Amino acid sequence: PTVNAIAAVVPFTLDRTWGAIRTAYDSLSLPVATFDPATHTIASPTLRLRRRLGERPLSKYINCGNTQGGQSADSYEVQLTIQTVLQGAEAGTTRVLSTVSAEGRPITLAGEYTHCTSTGNLERRVTELLNAQLNR
Repeated sequence: PTVNAIAAVVPFTLDRTWGAIRTAYDSLSLPVATFDPATHTIASPTLRLRRRLGERPLSKYINCGNTQGGQSADSYEVQLTIQTVLQGAEAGTTRVLSTVSAEGRPITLAGEYTHCTSTGNLERRVTELLNAQLNR
């Protein structure tokens, strides 16, 4: 399965945006495994999650299908990674490219992980928090 980056543009320079991106990750309870100023890349380690990421249900961010009780993402063990790359864009703006990769499996069954898709909400939330931080 392919994983597509969700792109957005923030009206701030690359240097200023890079200085604020870690705060956006912190606000989402995302630990940082990669923080590379040369490529302007920040990424979480592979997180093993159950039910929630921070204060939000996992189904807000990923889709692993449905079970009889609702969204599978809210009852599965989920492995999730997010990566954001910042690129300088025209007129002093910055392009924000975020990619979420996730897979899940039922907690009660010992089986293989299956691919989950992103709802796009986590990627958009990174950009929203980044904008909020930069507009302070």
